[in-house]
Amino acid sequence: MPSQCHEGFGLVGLESMAHAKPVIATQTGGIPEWLQPGKTGLLVSPRDKKKFNQSIFKLCDDSALRKTLGENALGSLNQFNASHFK
Repeated sequence: MPSQCHEGFGLVGLESMAHAKPVIATQTGGIPEWLQPGKTGLLVSPRDKKKFNQSIFKLCDDSALRKTLGENALGSLNQFNASHFK
């Protein structure tokens, strides 16, 4: 989720987490409310293309990290319920 401006909540990130996929996103809007850096995904500064690219390669190169972050992402969804999406 390479959002460069205010991202209200970033539902697409939670949808990815529901499939046990780690998320790489920028630190903007509501994203830091649900993404736990280093636990459920990777968080970078908006407009930091270099860091965003490095994060992509980091996950591509490290299958154990992808698996751990993905499992943690799926497990963290219990903190959300339908009221968050109304």
